[in-house]
Amino acid sequence: MSDVRRLILCEGDEDVSFLRHFLSSRGIAGFDVDRPKPGEAAGSGAFQRRLEVLVAATALDAKDFRIEDLQELIVVADNDDDPASAFRNVRTQIRDAGYGDPQRPRDPVRAADRPQTRILMLPWDDERGGLETLCLAAVLDARPYLRECVDEYVRCTKFSRADSIKGAKMRLRCSLSAACEQEPNVALTYVWNDRHRELNLVPLDHSCFDRIEEFFRGL
Repeated sequence: MSDVRRLILCEGDEDVSFLRHFLSSRGIAGFDVDRPKPGEAAGSGAFQRRLEVLVAATALDAKDFRIEDLQELIVVADNDDDPASAFRNVRTQIRDAGYGDPQRPRDPVRAADRPQTRILMLPWDDERGGLETLCLAAVLDARPYLRECVDEYVRCTKFSRADSIKGAKMRLRCSLSAACEQEPNVALTYVWNDRHRELNLVPLDHSCFDRIEEFFRGL
């Protein structure tokens, strides 16, 4: 591929689906969104391997991204319950893959023969949570009648990690199941596809996503 590109590298399929639909819905163009390939490890610990694959890619890898084609690289990860540790994990992988040593979220770094690289932590810099935290806020603000029901369900089940990122994931799953009667087991990866688009399960125009838009527009 000979065109210069901006690549967003995510943890997994849910993040890819969100960012592709989010950028399109907000009219932001010029970014490719990718994740570790099938057969490669996924998640927040898989960035280093994916970054190393980019360096090793050649002209024979017609379906892959090549390092010389990339103008900018944005690595997107969740803060989960420990923002400092989560950022340190991603920062170490970027450094060990030879892309530079970013000191803070969103700050650019550049190493020799590498694109400019930044880390975007979700929901934001040093805030606990992740993509699910943002999506949950959008779902419940659009359907406020669900909030009390979901909170009561969490209390009733005595879910021991209700205040953690796992609690946000549980609440989001319950909320999506209640909001999507036609397919109660809908996964976050698919809430924005054509089949569910008219339900607007996770409204991408919610203000909780505005900082992400501002970040990408500023690049």
